[in-house]
Amino acid sequence: MKKLTVPKLVMLFIAGFLLFLIAKVFLFGQYKLPKGGETKKTTIQTAQGKREVMVTDGVKHSISLSEIVSGGPPKDGIPPIDKPKFVSVAEASKS
Repeated sequence: MKKLTVPKLVMLFIAGFLLFLIAKVFLFGQYKLPKGGETKKTTIQTAQGKREVMVTDGVKHSISLSEIVSGGPPKDGIPPIDKPKFVSVAEASKS
């Protein structure tokens, strides 16, 4: 059995600790997204001038969180291209 050196043990400890943090944050729900609590309007200075923005739970946004909807195709909504159907130029020109 090979003996582990101190640098290898330190690297293993760091890797384990990082995996623990990732699991804690993403798997156990510690990652907090704004839930759409109380929204306040404020004005910020940008390079183009002043702009009115909303702040919800400390997060600045320019559109209301209630207007954000999920989009795109559903799961498995895009067919795979494992067996594509090829057509000739003449056949494609008919459409």
